[in-house]
Amino acid sequence: LTAADISYKCLGNLQYEITLKIYAQCSGITPPNSASINITGSGTCAGVSNVTTLNNISSSEVPIYCAAAPSDCNGGTLPGYREYIYKGTYTFPAQATGCTWTIAYNTCCRQPSITNIPSPSSNSLYVDAKLVDAGVCKNSPTFGNLPLFMTCANDQYNITHATVDPDGGSLVYSLI
Repeated sequence: LTAADISYKCLGNLQYEITLKIYAQCSGITPPNSASINITGSGTCAGVSNVTTLNNISSSEVPIYCAAAPSDCNGGTLPGYREYIYKGTYTFPAQATGCTWTIAYNTCCRQPSITNIPSPSSNSLYVDAKLVDAGVCKNSPTFGNLPLFMTCANDQYNITHATVDPDGGSLVYSLI
């Protein structure tokens, strides 16, 4: 697996729709039909932990921006990637108010073709989202654009994540 993104949307009454997006190279590891999400409380909810299952609802090829030939998703030779979308609904416990929750996905292993991680096929993929006070109906920010996995040599491309916070909060980016 190459990358992942996790987000949540408030449905009301402590119920949230959780969305997980997994990105995988077409010639690599095939993502599962469902994904287990760990939901862990901290602060006044420390020690509260649950697992919920998200079901795969769709998959589609991520476009290659300079491709003159099809990717390996369609019988070509260029590396291609697919986006797998998983969704599910989770109802937080009544004591969720005032707590900080971590909504996390963790799986082994990474795509063997990754070159910037030592031994990628023996390293896990981890992604999480924080939810502060599930009793106050909030939504996580979401990325508006698909991730860019490949551009062609000598092509200029400006990357924008087009991140949106539906609740109007401020967004801060950091390179690490």
